[in-house]
Amino acid sequence: MPESSQTTSSSTTTGTSATTGTTGIPLTNFNYYFLLKTENIEPLIDIVNRINKEINDNQNLIHSLCLQIDNHGKFPDTIASSTNTSDNSSTSIDDPLRYLLEEKYNITRSPNPSSTNTTTNLEDYKQSLINDITQLRQLQQSKNLKNRQFLSIIEDYEQELNTFILPNLRNLIINNLDSNKHQKSKKSKTSKDILLIRKQFFMIEKLIYEKYEKYIIRLWKLIKFIKLLNKFMIKLKQQQLKQKQLEMIQEVKELKLQLQEIK
Repeated sequence: MPESSQTTSSSTTTGTSATTGTTGIPLTNFNYYFLLKTENIEPLIDIVNRINKEINDNQNLIHSLCLQIDNHGKFPDTIASSTNTSDNSSTSIDDPLRYLLEEKYNITRSPNPSSTNTTTNLEDYKQSLINDITQLRQLQQSKNLKNRQFLSIIEDYEQELNTFILPNLRNLIINNLDSNKHQKSKKSKTSKDILLIRKQFFMIEKLIYEKYEKYIIRLWKLIKFIKLLNKFMIKLKQQQLKQKQLEMIQEVKELKLQLQEIK
């Protein structure tokens, strides 16, 4: 059906241009790149929904036109002279959104089967857009989940700060200020008492030091006595050993004499 193919191609071009006009935002790489880089996907979702609606409307229009052509149109005997304008219909569509989805979010398009049927190509393109919308919604849901988790963490930290850290810090500061005030008042009131205590402490220290000196002297004398006692004990042991040796030698001599007498 050559006339049907030509009508379908022209309708597709009309639908694409109408979609661009209805969105109010020109389909340029810079606009989509800026929106995706700032993660402001709400306008993109709105644009995709509008494009999807226009595609559905164009699809219904194409379907009705094809039905009218099939039922009432007259076709030539051969289709050799017909021009194939639907080969590059899917590739000729300017799709900066697809480029940015692949670059930023790694959302790849499912491969389209090679076909010369315009209706099939539009169905594939429609299905690709539906897949993109689904993946974008999943991405939005995952980001919402992450944001809720971050919000929960922030609320936990905020509760921890408000419940424990800030009150404890406030009490610590108040106690520190009170203690400083108390110390200042105490210093101003008890300066004379402090001097008296220092004098008494000096006297006590002097007395303790004198007793300590006496203790050291006695201890030193005791150490000397222990050393002398140790030397005496060593000498005594040596003398005892010598005495034992002499006794053993004497016993050996007596044994020898007895042996000689026996012989």
